[in-house]
Amino acid sequence: MKEDLTNTIKILEEKNIDSIDRNRYSQIYILTNENQEVLANPNFTNNKNILTVLGSGDQVLNLLLGNAKTITTFDKNILAKYYFDLKRALILTLDYQDYLNFFFPKNLFNSTNIFHKNTFNLIRNNINNHESLEYWNYIFNNYNNNYIYNSLLFSEEK
Repeated sequence: MKEDLTNTIKILEEKNIDSIDRNRYSQIYILTNENQEVLANPNFTNNKNILTVLGSGDQVLNLLLGNAKTITTFDKNILAKYYFDLKRALILTLDYQDYLNFFFPKNLFNSTNIFHKNTFNLIRNNINNHESLEYWNYIFNNYNNNYIYNSLLFSEEK
């Protein structure tokens, strides 16, 4: 986890980025960029064992809606697992509108809710992976929300 956080800090601060292994540490997709309709369809996924890329985590969440039997994930981007743990905790804690507000402001010129530390403090107890909790604790305690959201950590496909 220490190496993952060190490389994330380099990405956030745009320092020594050339020293990062971009095959292991790349930008995180806030949302999927693929059609998810079939994944939430129980006719397609019900009681099946599924192997899928972790990515933004949306595929896993939609597969859960489709009642998949087991879901095994993989991703070359190490940061995807931390992001999924954050997203999972958001879903477990917040209502739908607050979940959306965490990622997308109602008013693009007033983005105070995006990746807000107060929201993180509400959901932190639902991050069940200790390393992910430490990872996000550090980020939310050392960087402001707009800085995180607009950094190179996240893909421009927002």
